[in-house]
Amino acid sequence: MPQSNGIYYTISGRGICSFPPVILIHGAGTNYQIWPFEIRRLNRYQIIALDLPGHGHSEGTACHSIKAYADRLMTFMHSLKIAKAVLVGHGLGGAIALMTAIQPSEVAAGVGLVSSGAFLGGETDIVRELSTPFGHSRGLQLIQEKAFGSLAKPDGIKNVMQMLTKVRHSVLYSDWRACADFDLRTEIHLLKAPVWAAVGDEDRITPPSYSRYLVDQISDSTLQIVPGAGHMIPAENGAELVLGLQAFLERIEFNRRMAGIYDTFISNEYSGSGNNSGSYR
Repeated sequence: MPQSNGIYYTISGRGICSFPPVILIHGAGTNYQIWPFEIRRLNRYQIIALDLPGHGHSEGTACHSIKAYADRLMTFMHSLKIAKAVLVGHGLGGAIALMTAIQPSEVAAGVGLVSSGAFLGGETDIVRELSTPFGHSRGLQLIQEKAFGSLAKPDGIKNVMQMLTKVRHSVLYSDWRACADFDLRTEIHLLKAPVWAAVGDEDRITPPSYSRYLVDQISDSTLQIVPGAGHMIPAENGAELVLGLQAFLERIEFNRRMAGIYDTFISNEYSGSGNNSGSYR
């Protein structure tokens, strides 16, 4: 995997020359592999799936706030000379995408939120259990009990729980603590990019009401409800997620063309060294 500024990522496809790249941001305690292969290799678009700091292959420690993660994402984009991208995040990753998108630099061409929202629930029993090493096992148990819907397959549950078990306790707690402290409801009016929100109808961590609230505040938004899915939609029903994301990207592409926006990507590929010369405008 290439890396830039200590953040490892995968990249696939050269995409459409007039369309920004899509950056996939995973959720709390997981890594880029939470995203189904079909999304990481989505036809016609350039897809970048990263490991947040302290997660997966990336260096350093986890950030302690959504704003700090958003700052790292902005630095990562700057290091690859990406001025604008479609930001797609799961849970914690969706919060990072939103926080990044409301910044004055307006780097988001679109925001995709999977099991996320402008508010992520505040203090929960999971956060309290994860706050001490003694409660770590109980915290993981609570996540498994609450994160999956009735149609989740055993292999999908196993894969997610293996990721969460392997990540350092301090990283998992920092992520959940950052989610508990996150609340952008009074600032969501600053978001100017189109939004797609996907949520499982059995999500007990970020329930559908969170996504409905968000789309009600944003005129250019769509809501996708995934039947039988819980919080871990990428691992539960990747096929529905692919359809939703594909439709969202096609809508952005159509609207950009109708508006006469034909930006171009200068470089044909990333070198993976962190000193890349290409940029989106």
